[in-house]
Amino acid sequence: MRIKQLLVDPVYFSDTERGALARIFYVIAIAIVAALCIATVSNLLFGQAGVPIVIPAAAAIVGALIAAARLGHLQLASALLPAVMLAAFAYFLWVRDGVHDAAVIAVAGVLVIGGVLHTRRVMVILTIAVLTVFLGIGYAEIVGLLHNRLSAITDTRYLVGVSLALIVIAITARAVAESLFTSLRQAQEKSAALGESEARLAKMIEASPEAITIASVEDGTFILVNPAGERLCGYTREELIGASAVKLGFYADPEERERIVADLQRNEVVHGREIRLRRKSGEVRDILLSAAMIDFRGSKLILFQSIDITERKSAEKALREHEKLLRELSAHHDSVREGERAHIAREIHDELGQALTALKMDLSVLTIRFGETTPQIREQVQDLKARVDAIIQVVRDVATALRPAALDLGILAGLEWLVEEFQKRNGIRCTVSVAESDVALGEDRSIVLFRIVQESLTNVSRHASARNVEILLDHDAERIRLDIEDDGVGFDMDAARRKKTFGLLGIQERVIMLRGELKITSAPGHGTRVSVSMPTETGQGFGS
Repeated sequence: MRIKQLLVDPVYFSDTERGALARIFYVIAIAIVAALCIATVSNLLFGQAGVPIVIPAAAAIVGALIAAARLGHLQLASALLPAVMLAAFAYFLWVRDGVHDAAVIAVAGVLVIGGVLHTRRVMVILTIAVLTVFLGIGYAEIVGLLHNRLSAITDTRYLVGVSLALIVIAITARAVAESLFTSLRQAQEKSAALGESEARLAKMIEASPEAITIASVEDGTFILVNPAGERLCGYTREELIGASAVKLGFYADPEERERIVADLQRNEVVHGREIRLRRKSGEVRDILLSAAMIDFRGSKLILFQSIDITERKSAEKALREHEKLLRELSAHHDSVREGERAHIAREIHDELGQALTALKMDLSVLTIRFGETTPQIREQVQDLKARVDAIIQVVRDVATALRPAALDLGILAGLEWLVEEFQKRNGIRCTVSVAESDVALGEDRSIVLFRIVQESLTNVSRHASARNVEILLDHDAERIRLDIEDDGVGFDMDAARRKKTFGLLGIQERVIMLRGELKITSAPGHGTRVSVSMPTETGQGFGS
């Protein structure tokens, strides 16, 4: 039982290695049978002593081993083949009286066959057996136990030298076989990994919620379509495979595919491009598409990934329209508020201011009439006039806060008044630089710019701890630019965004409504810069 286990102990486990072993075995076995048949015919025709029984017997046994291998006993047949050949050559050497060149070649062949077909441990046993047979017959020839000495050079040194050569042949044959099967095993492992990888990729493609297709570069002939691709376009997989996207009219804009292919040929990838796709029903959908050029079975193909964004785009459009309405409402609200401010400021200044002025005049008349005769009334009237003056100043301050009268003279006058008041109240140096040439600027833009400067200076006075503020107002033929920069402590922009302050947020919305841009840059310890850019209007100039 142990001998049988030793002979058939499996070494090559994979199907690829079994297949390679089978092919090698059949080639060797058939070559041996052919050689033995030729030797039989040669001895019949030219031999004087007839055909040695060992030759046809060995041919028959090898034929039986081939049949056993065909019946599924490949490993047993492979293990027995070198042993059969060794036994046959041993008998042949003995009956043919000694060692000669053909015998050495035959024994070396047995070792080569064993090295390829045997396991390492069986090969060691086979090598020992071969050397034992070879040295035994050689020794018998040297000492005269055989009838004839066929080779005069056969001596102890010759036997040792040939034995060493046979050992080298055995080791080399086994090393070559192991290297061969190791290479086969590694190749099979790589091949198995690649099959496994392709299987995982196929499962991922099938299960992907994104539409995935593979198509030809020339006309978009479909090679692969996943279920999501079927749902996206409305065609079945059977209708798509082998059909052309161009002929099916997939692209609502036929030139879109040409642009995609051209971009792929330049960059080999297209990412996140919006296109319009026509479904089988004729409905046109908005698609977000990515594509890449791939090598598939020696051909250049295009892999597409697509998702339907029709509903998302509709929602985005509705959201944009809603945001536009909100901005328009906010702008209208701000415009109404500015109008109300101007109206209230005028009412306070004109009506209440005039009434207070009239009251002061009446008090003056009262002083003239009764002041000389009644000193006490004169003192009380003077006190009342002082109070009326204070109230008049409060009225002016309120009116100015609502709508500075200087703003009626234009943005330049308004900024100059604002800066002067800021410096008086806060003691912070503030400079204004304005372009000398005229610029067309409507009242709506003037008010927005004024409020931005007003809000910025308020923030500087409250939070910046600044020593200097610079205001720059510049323009070209199309746009006006405003920059307010301070050298204060600055702030963290991300933290400020999280606080959701509404001071400049409302101004920003008004700037957007005027097709402008508002940018705020700041960092702790580096001050703050507020930048505004918006289109100008025609027909008016600075200070108008």
